[in-house]
Amino acid sequence: MELLASGRNAEVRAYGPGTVLRRYHDGRSAAAEAEVIKKLHVLGYPVPAVRAAIGPDLVVERVDGPTMAAALLAGDLALEKGGALLAALHDRLHGLPWPGGQPLLHLDLHPENALMRTDQS
Repeated sequence: MELLASGRNAEVRAYGPGTVLRRYHDGRSAAAEAEVIKKLHVLGYPVPAVRAAIGPDLVVERVDGPTMAAALLAGDLALEKGGALLAALHDRLHGLPWPGGQPLLHLDLHPENALMRTDQS
């Protein structure tokens, strides 16, 4: 499987037609993350659809496009627009109804982790 990205906690590999596999480096279960992503997807938040979660593996819809950081550095996305898009993602996330009434806080939503979908679907 082709390595697409690797970060502090996980790596992402091409998995099959239209999917990628995200695997935690430390072997922890991906089940809790899968449940959060499924809930966000149902609420209309722009996250990839979950296909499966088995042990440390999470199979999700493949999103093709550069990271926001790459688009900013390449000059394909203006800094002001990128900042506004990232702020809007955070505002939208914090405005979603969540169990317990507290907003969901994403501690790793930044330009390196935001993909700019090229197919606009």
